[in-house]
Amino acid sequence: LAGFGTTNGSKGFGVGTSLSFDENTWKLKFYGGRADIFYDLYLAGFPVPVRQEGNVVNLNAGYGITPELSLGFGLTNLDTSITLDGPGVLPPELVPVANLNLVKLSFDVTWDRRDDSIFPTRGSLVSFTVADGEFVSSRGLLDERYQKAVLGWGQYYNTRASDVAVLRVTGCTVTDGAPFFDACLLGGTDKFRGFPSTQFIGSELLSLQVAYRGRLTKRWGYEVFFGAGNVYDQFGTGEESGWRKAGGLGVRFRLSEKFPLDYSVDVSLNDEDKELLYVYLGQRF
Repeated sequence: LAGFGTTNGSKGFGVGTSLSFDENTWKLKFYGGRADIFYDLYLAGFPVPVRQEGNVVNLNAGYGITPELSLGFGLTNLDTSITLDGPGVLPPELVPVANLNLVKLSFDVTWDRRDDSIFPTRGSLVSFTVADGEFVSSRGLLDERYQKAVLGWGQYYNTRASDVAVLRVTGCTVTDGAPFFDACLLGGTDKFRGFPSTQFIGSELLSLQVAYRGRLTKRWGYEVFFGAGNVYDQFGTGEESGWRKAGGLGVRFRLSEKFPLDYSVDVSLNDEDKELLYVYLGQRF
């Protein structure tokens, strides 16, 4: 069970579960929830304050061919609406997605050779996801269907003791007609730190990230990270974003002596000299 609320009025709640059967051969995941969020969506480089409400339900079933290789099938339904957060007329780019009901089917392949899923210190993780989205009902002139593909590769190197060096590469592409919130988002699709995930959105994305994680004591740790990403055919402009860069420092507090789960706080600085703060559980990737 989860819920959240922020100082700008955003709020939401949800429920989810993850089940494994027959020694992880079969897996079943489910989550559902409702959210009412306020954020800035960047159009032609300028932030536009919007409000998005919606309900989402997701069901995913997975099968492990081997202990390292698994397949998954997913079904998602999203019913959402978007309005301006304040007076004015909704920009033309947002009219097609003002109200829509989306059903998305997905298929994913995962090759996980990491030594641990919570705090990996060596190994690799390769994932490939393809999805087909269809609009059940909408107001506007959106394509009836769109396709999306995301490829991710992460490599983990144990340098000394429990220190870890990490490399992550992410590629994404979507066809015409995809709503902006399910396109290729720098920070949303690839877990990139340094920019709001609604600032650089496009039909294609390529990003590279590196991080170094170290331990100071049994409880305290740190992370140094840097990344560069490029978004092509940006939403609202059709232009290329160019390679955007960001880096930063993070502090880790180990919550359990039995499980390597950290409470993480990161501060990033991007090439626009803007800082962002990230607070979450576990590792970013």
